[in-house]
Amino acid sequence: MKIFPTYKALAWDYLFFYTIDFLFLTQIKGISAADIMLKSAFASFFSLIVQIPVNIIIEFLEEKIV
Repeated sequence: MKIFPTYKALAWDYLFFYTIDFLFLTQIKGISAADIMLKSAFASFFSLIVQIPVNIIIEFLEEKIV
């Protein structure tokens, strides 16, 4: 966790970010691993569900602009 600011300045790797995020939430904040996985599952599910309306909105706005 000490090298995170240095690493963030050089590159942005999602695998490293999620590892540091997981360690921060479990060690510093005291959240259980199951709760973190549940949060990740809800975020993925929400992202999947939102894709359909967003694509419809983009198609609608694209027709208005062009």
